[in-house]
Amino acid sequence: MKSVVLSTTVLLFGVVLATGCVATPHDGAIVANHPTTVIPSLNGFGTNPGELVTVYAKNGSGVFEAVATTTTASTGITWSNDEWYYWSISNLDLDSAYWEPKNGGACGAKATLKVKTGSVYTVTLKEPFSECFDYDMDAEEFVEECHSENMPELTVQTCGALCC
Repeated sequence: MKSVVLSTTVLLFGVVLATGCVATPHDGAIVANHPTTVIPSLNGFGTNPGELVTVYAKNGSGVFEAVATTTTASTGITWSNDEWYYWSISNLDLDSAYWEPKNGGACGAKATLKVKTGSVYTVTLKEPFSECFDYDMDAEEFVEECHSENMPELTVQTCGALCC
C-alpha cells in the first residue's frame, strides 16, 4: 500500500511540474447565482512563458469542447525552485449548452471544465487556493495536500432560488 501512495505522489508531483494548476476556481466552487452563466474568473499557473492555455467545457453529449484560450505571462515568479507563469480569463460567458441543472434547476446548474497548458491538462484543486497554498510548501506537498480527486476535471456551480 505504501508503494501505491508513493507512486501516486510521484505521479502527481510530475503532473504539476509538467503542467501547472488552476488556482481559481476550485473543484465544486459556486461561481454565480442562477441563471447567470458567467464564470467571473479562471486563473492559474503554467510552467512555460507565453504558453497557450485552453479551457474546455463538457457539452450535453459528454464531449469536451474548447471554449476559451489565453496565454501564460512572459515573466514568471519563482516558487519551489521553479518558474511559474500566471494566466487569467475574466468573465467567461459559458453557453447554456455546457450547464446541466441541479435538482431540476431549482438548485442552479453545474458545468464541468478541464484546462490545458500546452498539450497537458493542469492540476485542479479541492479547495480555494488561498486556503491550501503555503509559500513554504514545495510542489510535491502542494499537490499532495491540494489536488482534487476529480482532476483534471473541475466542476463549477451556480446557486438556485431554492438552495445552495
